[in-house]
Amino acid sequence: MSVKLRMSSIAVFLRMLAETFKSVSNIVLPRICPVCGRRLSAGERAICTACSLSLPYTRFGARRNNPVERLFLGRFPLTRASAYIFYQRATDTRNMIFSLKYLRHPQIGVELGKRMAAELMSRGFFEGIDVIVPVPLARRRERRRGYNQSLMIARGIGSVAGISVDNGLLLRIVDNPTQTMRTAKQRLENVEGIFRAVNEERIRGRHVLLVDDVVTTGATITACADRLVAAGARTISVLTLAASSSVGVF
Repeated sequence: MSVKLRMSSIAVFLRMLAETFKSVSNIVLPRICPVCGRRLSAGERAICTACSLSLPYTRFGARRNNPVERLFLGRFPLTRASAYIFYQRATDTRNMIFSLKYLRHPQIGVELGKRMAAELMSRGFFEGIDVIVPVPLARRRERRRGYNQSLMIARGIGSVAGISVDNGLLLRIVDNPTQTMRTAKQRLENVEGIFRAVNEERIRGRHVLLVDDVVTTGATITACADRLVAAGARTISVLTLAASSSVGVF
């Protein structure tokens, strides 16, 4: 048997072994939809088809003057902004975001980031964007969770949009309390001075896309944008997985 034929046979065997392992692991540790708890089929990714169809999509796309864009107008140099789904308490959307953030389901962020980017690609949302920057977590929280959910979303977006993700341009230097249950004024005060831009040579003159999981009052994203603009960013765009009711869309 020639070396080439032998190598080909080994490659086929390894592929078969990988598929067998995947099948066995899916039986022993089945993939479960984190929203409804149903077992995922072979072709389903992150969340099941039924839950995907029931998500409250914003349909903002790249539409100008949408509620998310209006939220940030006048706060910093803004090119465009959008959100993929609506966030509502006591709904499947809330359960999905909770699973992404706290129940170790980073694949939700990656998969929905990909879907979001695929929808926006044909609408020109990513035109002119130089780099994607996720809103950073405090190091203690990231160690506890095992990942930054905004980075997972950003990676999904970047893989489809063909734009690099740079996780080394913004640091959260203060481990501030959660923004949950705070008023708009309290949220602004809670994020004051908690971020720092670094590696300014990679920021200067660039169009930065800021990515976060949920936008509520816009305080966290504005604090990040302010630091990036102060470091020389030319303009900012914003993309979030979800927009809450306080954005004013209901």
